[in-house]
Amino acid sequence: MPVLFPKTFETILNLSLPGDVCSYFLRKKPRKPELEEVEIVIESMESSKSIYQHDVLQENRSVDVLAVIYYSLNGKRSTYSRSLRTRMIYLLYALYENRQWSLKKIRSRVGISSSGLSKAFSNQGLSARSPANRTSDAGPPYRKFHVNHCALDDLNHPEAAYVLGFLWADGRLLWPKNHSPEGIRVVINPRDLELLHYLKEFFNSNAEIKSILSQPINGKRYPGNALTIYSRHLADRLADLGFGDRKQGTVSVAPPSVPRGVEADFWRGMWDGDGHIIRDKRIKFPLSGWEMGLSGCAATIDALEYFVNRTLGLLVKRVRNGYSNVNYRGYVSGVRAPLLADLLYPPDRQALQRKYRPAQAIVEARSEGLRNGMREEWQGRRLVYANKTKAERFVAQKLRDWGVAAFN
Repeated sequence: MPVLFPKTFETILNLSLPGDVCSYFLRKKPRKPELEEVEIVIESMESSKSIYQHDVLQENRSVDVLAVIYYSLNGKRSTYSRSLRTRMIYLLYALYENRQWSLKKIRSRVGISSSGLSKAFSNQGLSARSPANRTSDAGPPYRKFHVNHCALDDLNHPEAAYVLGFLWADGRLLWPKNHSPEGIRVVINPRDLELLHYLKEFFNSNAEIKSILSQPINGKRYPGNALTIYSRHLADRLADLGFGDRKQGTVSVAPPSVPRGVEADFWRGMWDGDGHIIRDKRIKFPLSGWEMGLSGCAATIDALEYFVNRTLGLLVKRVRNGYSNVNYRGYVSGVRAPLLADLLYPPDRQALQRKYRPAQAIVEARSEGLRNGMREEWQGRRLVYANKTKAERFVAQKLRDWGVAAFN
């Protein structure tokens, strides 16, 4: 059945540019007679099976008609207009699903934004193609970026444990509602861009690192870098490890268990994501006042306490982060901080340089101080540095050698 073009459409199709079409409808608001002509065109397209099977919709004239329908119905709130708009969405979905047109191509030809079109499909219960389907093991069309889907299958490897820890701290599982998990996304501060390049290398991926602006925080948007990797196998693996149970800021979920030989690597990844190594500027002796802390839910701090106590025999102090009921800060400070730094940041393992440098600095500064007469002794219930006058200049020099100011 041929597609019909009523008189109004013949007039509009003679306008060459989309802007001219838009201007036409701004001058001439379509009323019921014009909308009835829109319905005639939609009915003609719906009744033609060639829309779904052949090349009718690829013809410039037919696609221009869809663009005209969009402009004629855009912003109209009547029940009649909404019903016509819904029927038009199904016609566009035929282009998308049966003809495999991309959202970008439909946007350039018809004028609806990609996000608006995706939302319109979702409102009608029409599923969009997921990037996770474009994988080499899911059949054509194949994925745009390659990835090692099995990179986290063996957690006995130190690098896999480190990446898992970092993803637990700063990663997010892409899990659309009523669908299976599709991949992972990591957004970090631009100063830590090296971590995203490391993740690309670890996953053997050539996915793009994009510069973005964060969601508004206290009315401000902050720059960031984002890496998104689509892989159903990888996402399912992370879901099995507990990522699907996390809802940041609302639920306390224990981190996944890893083999004992790589526990320190896992916690180093957590520290590079949500940890800190800072110093109280008010304290004079340069090796005093250091703190190694990690932010997380109560279950995360519980797991940290168990790990540190079992490995080093140290106690982890805990305080609430701000006014949060679920977020805490667990930390080790003072004389004990270099011991934890030595455990988490050995010289031969992957780490964020911004945190590796101060960790190694206080470890070597402590060794230098002990070689030059400094002692660790108990004063009441506190473990402190003693006989430190002679050792102070050696400790300060070692910190400077690492580029860490004594009063940072």
